[in-house]
This record gives sequence, C-alpha cells and structure tokens, in this order.
Amino acid sequence: MESLASNLSFQNPFTHFDEQADCDTKSKINIIRESVLSSSSLLHYLKQRRISIELADRYCREVKYEINGKEYFAIGFKNNS
Repeated sequence: MESLASNLSFQNPFTHFDEQADCDTKSKINIIRESVLSSSSLLHYLKQRRISIELADRYCREVKYEINGKEYFAIGFKNNS
C-alpha cells in the first residue's frame, strides 16, 4: 500500500466557492511557447509515472505559459481543432 501511495497525487479539497471573488480573480492564461519535451523536470516526472519518453514525444508537448505575470511550464496535449 505504501508503494501505491507514492504514485498518487492529490489536490487540496475545494471548500468554498464565492462567485463574485472568482469573477474578480479570473486570470488570462497566455501561452508563451510550445516545444518538444526537453525539461529535465518534466522528463523525470514521466519516468516516475512510467510513461515512455517515446510515447510522450508522440502525443505531448512542453508548454510554457504565463498567469498574472508569473511563468510556468507543463506537459500538454496539442489541440487539433
């Protein structure tokens, strides 16, 4: 059971919704660039999840984006629509 727990990730529970506050704090996501997977952190994440790099390269991209002036990066799927 302990080894299973190390492969799970959980988000904090959502406890309150204030519609007005949500409207005031909505942020625009600005995609800065997308490229092939190259970040060592993201590649390590894939290895931890036992997702082959070859499979991820076929379907996923590395996405650099910005919210409220802060830059982030993530694994994303290309939207073909």
